[in-house]
Amino acid sequence: MIEKGNTPAEYVDLLFERVIPRGATNLRLKEAVKTYLVEGGKQEDIAEQFDVTQPAMARQLKVLRKLDCWAEKVAPFHKGP
Repeated sequence: MIEKGNTPAEYVDLLFERVIPRGATNLRLKEAVKTYLVEGGKQEDIAEQFDVTQPAMARQLKVLRKLDCWAEKVAPFHKGP
């Protein structure tokens, strides 16, 4: 589950791979959201640091949280090798 300041960077990267086509995202926004999830902090401060808007961060986080919830639901059905 993703949570502020306690999400592995690799997991955030995997989520971004599923929701954003290559080259179709604002890299500053992606890094701002990743920083928020991995390191924590206030959205407003991180948005300012990366020169993005806080509402844009919030929208991206909402998308990632929906995907994260879906991943939790399907994980029990995954059969490993």
